[in-house]
Amino acid sequence: MALSDIKPERGDKTRQKVDAALYLKQDFLGDPLGENRPRWDAVQIPIEFKNSQSQDPFEDKQAEDTPAAEAVKRQDIQGQLISYASQVFQRQHRTFV
Repeated sequence: MALSDIKPERGDKTRQKVDAALYLKQDFLGDPLGENRPRWDAVQIPIEFKNSQSQDPFEDKQAEDTPAAEAVKRQDIQGQLISYASQVFQRQHRTFV
């Protein structure tokens, strides 16, 4: 696992930065400049950290006391995860992430 939350990959016009990612050992070349950039061409599993259960993008239940704004935030996070998958698909020949 490598952190990649500081800067986007060089040349990435979307400027996406996933918090961390899992790489195959042979694909991970390290981070010689210490820039914590993602390598979308080699990512096996992108990882996004959130600090609250209310930001869980896979939680469909909405309690009566849960504001609708939290549901919107979860949808935004789902979109964020979809955009990471799109980055991987654009650079790798895959059928799923």
